Amino acid sequence: MKFTNQFNLPIPVVQALTANNYDRHGKYSTTGIIDSPRIHFLRKRHDAEIVVDAMDQFFMLRGSAVHHMLELADNNSAIIEQRFLHNHKGTLISMKPDMVWPESVEDNIYTMYDYKTCSTWVARMNKPKEEWVKQLNLMRLGFHDKGMNITKLAIVAFFSDWSALEAKKNMGGNYPQQPIMIINIPLMDIEAIRSYLDARIILFDACESLPDSQLPMCTDAERWGTPNKYAVVHYKDGKMGNAVKGGGNFSTAEEAEEYRKTCAKPDAKKVQFRQGDDRRCNNYCTLRPFCSRYSRVIDQPIDTEEPDPF
Repeated sequence: MKFTNQFNLPIPVVQALTANNYDRHGKYSTTGIIDSPRIHFLRKRHDAEIVVDAMDQFFMLRGSAVHHMLELADNNSAIIEQRFLHNHKGTLISMKPDMVWPESVEDNIYTMYDYKTCSTWVARMNKPKEEWVKQLNLMRLGFHDKGMNITKLAIVAFFSDWSALEAKKNMGGNYPQQPIMIINIPLMDIEAIRSYLDARIILFDACESLPDSQLPMCTDAERWGTPNKYAVVHYKDGKMGNAVKGGGNFSTAEEAEEYRKTCAKPDAKKVQFRQGDDRRCNNYCTLRPFCSRYSRVIDQPIDTEEPDPF
């Protein structure tokens, strides 16, 4: 990966932002195997060609700083930021838990913590991200096969956009009331997570010899995609306003139109098309120059001015 310095940051800052301390081991990692095979192989094949600006690494640096401070936890029996290889039927899977904390060494009871720097939006979901569930349970499988009993999995979420004012405004709501929050992760059945790993290795191995253009497309979830939606909005003097209560999330224009008809003063309401978005592709993915799907989207852009159907 190559870096630019478009904002003329001081050299020490650039060095900190662009430092790469990743210790690559194994054929796949737990974070990689749960992600898109297209992303995995495009990154592996084109790493030397990727160009990003140092400033784009800011949030990664902040997350790394949190990890570094938490490595100072003092317990000789704890496993802190140690990488190990899990041999799964001949395939080496790299695993590096942030913290495995001994609740009782004598009884072989441990808790695994993973630190995430993220948005308060995560707390409002009321459930952990699916990729977090899979990532931590895969590492739990690795420890299980080593004879260690992980009885609890948890994310320690550090909210980068937390606001004391917003917390006060939303007391009793779903806004986190503190900047650090524990999110418990459900324990998957060991054989179920083993079968999941089997399937992912088969998928990734099958993609290894495929050319870039034939790699499986990223799923909607992997693209952080939001689908096209329709909303029922207030309409006055030829202008559309905000969505009416309960009218902002319909999959089809027909559903939205049926809801419009039930509203008070339906003639003062209108059905509005709302374009979906692939947030990861459009805003974050550094592999866009090498991705055949993204190239097609750019060459044949979606018409975001779709006329209102009603």
